Amino acid sequence: MVKIICGMIGSGKTTYALNNKKRDDILLDWDLLVDALKTDNPVWIKEVQDLLLKFFSQKGFDVWYITTKLGSNELELLEQIKDVEYIWINTDKNQCIENIRTRNRNDEAKHIEQLRRSNERIYNDYYTSKIKYKIVNVFDNNERW
Repeated sequence: MVKIICGMIGSGKTTYALNNKKRDDILLDWDLLVDALKTDNPVWIKEVQDLLLKFFSQKGFDVWYITTKLGSNELELLEQIKDVEYIWINTDKNQCIENIRTRNRNDEAKHIEQLRRSNERIYNDYYTSKIKYKIVNVFDNNERW
C-alpha cells in the first residue's frame, strides 16, 4: 500500500508518518531526502522521490510518501499503483506557523510570510482537489482555514 500524506508546510506530515508507520515501511520525504543526500541544489530530489516510490511499490513495500501537494507527474505515477490511500493532515494555520518556527529547518523561520502564503495556496489546492482524502488531525485544535 502507498499512503500519500499531504498537508500544509509545518502541518505534521512527517510526524504523523513516523508515529504510524510500521518498522519495515518505507518513508519517502523530500526534506529528509535533501538532508540525507547532502545537497545544496535539491531541484532533482522530487524525481528521486518518485523513482523510489515506483521502485518500492513495485517490490511490494508499504510506502509513506510525504508531500505538500501532488503534481501531475505524481498523479500519473499513482494511477499505475493499485493500492493508494490519500491522507490530508488537517492542521490550522497558526499551528503550522508555530511548528515552522519551532523546528527551524533550513532557515524556514526567516521566510514565515512566504511560507504562510505558500500554505494558503496548498490549502486552496487541497480544497478544490477531486481526490478523496482521509482527514487526519495531528494537533489538538479546532481552528480550520
